[in-house]
Amino acid sequence: MYEVQISRQFEVGFVGDTFDTIFQFIEELQIIKNTLYSKPPKLLVSSNWNPQLPGILKLYNNRKFDFWGISLYNTEGFSDLFEIYKENSKKPLIISNFGAVDWVSGKGIDEEVQAKNLLSQWNAITNYSDICLGGIVTEVK
Repeated sequence: MYEVQISRQFEVGFVGDTFDTIFQFIEELQIIKNTLYSKPPKLLVSSNWNPQLPGILKLYNNRKFDFWGISLYNTEGFSDLFEIYKENSKKPLIISNFGAVDWVSGKGIDEEVQAKNLLSQWNAITNYSDICLGGIVTEVK
C-alpha cells in the first residue's frame, strides 16, 4: 500500500501549493503505480483529524485513490468522527494512527486507563466496520 500524508496543519509542501496540486500529484502517482505493477497496491491518502477535514473529504472524494486515512489521538475515543465521515465520504476509511496517552501528573502514564481507552477506541472502530476497515495503534512517548 502507498500512503500520501497531508500535513497536520493542512499546509502544502514540496508537492505543491494547493490541494488541487496535491491531488493532481496523487492522480499521477496512481498512473505510475498502475504502470509498474500488474496488481497495483492500494493508495491511502491520510491526514490528522482537523475541523477542515470534512470539507476536504467531500471536495476530493471522487479523486483516484482507494482509501482515506485519519489519525486521531485523544483519551475520549472517536466521538462523532464516524458519523461526520459517513456524511462526507463514500470511500473506505482506515484509522491510520490512533492512541490515547493518559498522563497522570507526578505518576507518569496510567497504563490501566490507557488500556481502557484503547479498547474503547477499538470497539468504536469495529462498531463502524461498514465504513472503517480497521486501525493502527500508535504509541506516543
